[in-house]
Amino acid sequence: MVALYCATPAWALTPDREIDQYAHDTWTSQSGLPGEAVYQILQTPDGYLWLRTSAGLVRFDGVRFVLVDSVVGNAPVGEPVKAICKNPDGNLLIRTTSRTILYTDGVFSDYLPPVPLPDGGIRNLFESREHEVFVGADDFIYVIRNGQPRVLRRGTAWVNTFFEDEEGLLRISGCARAVCVCAQKNSPTLWMSER
Repeated sequence: MVALYCATPAWALTPDREIDQYAHDTWTSQSGLPGEAVYQILQTPDGYLWLRTSAGLVRFDGVRFVLVDSVVGNAPVGEPVKAICKNPDGNLLIRTTSRTILYTDGVFSDYLPPVPLPDGGIRNLFESREHEVFVGADDFIYVIRNGQPRVLRRGTAWVNTFFEDEEGLLRISGCARAVCVCAQKNSPTLWMSER
């Protein structure tokens, strides 16, 4: 009862202020950000921000931007980074044209056997808590199982978002229309609906 009595609303931003009245920093290529465009941003548990930019994969520690060349073993990957995400363990997962790479403890390694997608430009990447890797492409949704990509759905438009709820249902949204995909754990059944 005391907690309810003392509780006051908290605001993320003061409603009577404009956004330009807040202090903020802006980073561009003139201030050290490699590339002209930023496509994806995420933060790993070690505190780094990872950016997928037009110049490639970039790591930011709050002060410096570092363009990161992925090296697996002693060989450079040599393919452009097409999508990034955090896996369920919080590690950085990277999808290039044909490779799915894991970055953990400062080391890049092949997470899955290299295999290109049969069709569609890669737009998004997601790994479920069951460690299934999903790739959203121009007009396709793929799942990579046993090292091979399998088309889950064609005609999806650009896939923008993957989200797995507490019960393990996977929801996917596309650019031109919403596509909802629900998969129940330990079941081969896949439900899809469109709006």
